[in-house]
Amino acid sequence: MMVELLARQAHIPVVRAENRMPIEPSTIYVVPPNHDIDIVNNHIELTIAEEAVRPKPSIDELFISLAKNCKEKCVGII
Repeated sequence: MMVELLARQAHIPVVRAENRMPIEPSTIYVVPPNHDIDIVNNHIELTIAEEAVRPKPSIDELFISLAKNCKEKCVGII
């Protein structure tokens, strides 16, 4: 549902993130519920979120992953 809502207003593609999906420029990726997302070799890696009480997906894990793998070639918007 979030993909469809965002796609109505966005001027760039909005897609549901899937495991091993390559990262494309100027694209919005929506993480499935109860998953964490990492970026490895310009591909999405989804994992089931831990049972710990914390936001799911974890924005900290995503930003750490982006910093390690993409450096200055990415932008994250909260």
